[in-house]
Amino acid sequence: GWWRGRCNENNLRYKILNNLLLDHTKLMHFMSTDGPLDVVQSAIDESIYRDLSPIDSPVIGGVGMLHNLLGTVMRMGDLLIGSDKFEHTIGIGWTYFMMHYQWGIPMRSILRFNQGAELAALGPTSTGVHAFADLAANILGIRLFNDFVGSHPDIITGTHPEPYIRCEGWWWWKRWVVNDARPFDWRNYLNVAWDEGYNCSDYRNQHIADSVLGNIYSLEEDGRPYACPLDPAALEEAAEVFGPYRDWVINAINADMP
Repeated sequence: GWWRGRCNENNLRYKILNNLLLDHTKLMHFMSTDGPLDVVQSAIDESIYRDLSPIDSPVIGGVGMLHNLLGTVMRMGDLLIGSDKFEHTIGIGWTYFMMHYQWGIPMRSILRFNQGAELAALGPTSTGVHAFADLAANILGIRLFNDFVGSHPDIITGTHPEPYIRCEGWWWWKRWVVNDARPFDWRNYLNVAWDEGYNCSDYRNQHIADSVLGNIYSLEEDGRPYACPLDPAALEEAAEVFGPYRDWVINAINADMP
């Protein structure tokens, strides 16, 4: 309404979403191998998924052998983060933000939907891999979009966060301004729960687990650890960020080798 001046929260969030996700070319260039970050991209036949068949994984072992569908992986400090985690946080996180805050869907229902969508379409059914790191990124996306304006209680702490952007002014002279007291930082969301070397993936069946984990363990011949979780204590610290939702998005147990 007119009493809110020109500070329309929904319009602001849609503009942010457009800049982050819909302008896909800029986002993907930032995460590409010729972008500003330390980035690598592996061919599927050189990756830990190289032995998967089309039956094991229609996406990786089927279509992926014709066109590499693996995203880039970025080194961020000690972490290796797949570019898809940002797409999960922004795209799916936005959807869950709307479901919870705009449509009133309880968090427990969203957590169930998050698991169901991963199991039914985005994960084991199509790729053979159940990525808990994807689940964690999705849920932190809710916090991300709330933090921009901070108008709702946080999904985990229950308190209103310090916003990145404030509405300032009087009557029709209101404008959005950047809150210098809280500069935006991806590290407020990015943690080891996003790294599949810490937050362990599960697999659709034992055959796929044997194939993928066998390739992972073969890397350890150089004396470095590769098996998940790389640092259980670090994963436990990250799990605390999710409060009561930790068991929905954290997996500290890798699939068993025969």
